[in-house]
Amino acid sequence: MKIFILEDDSLQILRLKLVLESIQPNLVIQTFKESDKLLQHITQPDENNIYLLDIELKNSRYGGFEASRRIREVDNLGTIIFITTHSEFMRKTYEYRVAALDFIDKIQTNDEIKQSLVTDFQLIKERQNLNEETEFIELESNSEIFRIPVSDIYFFETITDLTKRKFKKHRN
Repeated sequence: MKIFILEDDSLQILRLKLVLESIQPNLVIQTFKESDKLLQHITQPDENNIYLLDIELKNSRYGGFEASRRIREVDNLGTIIFITTHSEFMRKTYEYRVAALDFIDKIQTNDEIKQSLVTDFQLIKERQNLNEETEFIELESNSEIFRIPVSDIYFFETITDLTKRKFKKHRN
């Protein structure tokens, strides 16, 4: 797992690093105080990327939300977790539609934050294991790629059409 922390408070960065290292000592942790610097380090989608984002940054009330939207443009596989003192922003996470896994309140004790992160990491691992065990077939059309679990396919049927190549899929 690679952890990217976006937090503008040095004490909170230290706190999060200590909590994370108590969970798993060999984690790769990178910290950033500005979203632009974080975004420069994201080059491709990776299910091992975990983003711990503060919401309110020095220059922007919703800086973490904006960063999450930009992260999703590059990395649709990584996991986003918001960690903030602004519990009143919880509902706003849905407006940004970035599929955040969790919303952790910094007011909690270190042990409570640790327990939330342990639970989140377990869920991430379970999801990754499901993806590894599931065999997919990819079908490409002009505008998109479909990933269909092989276990969901009953059979394919070709359709006679002289103008285009077509088939019909039958699912369980």
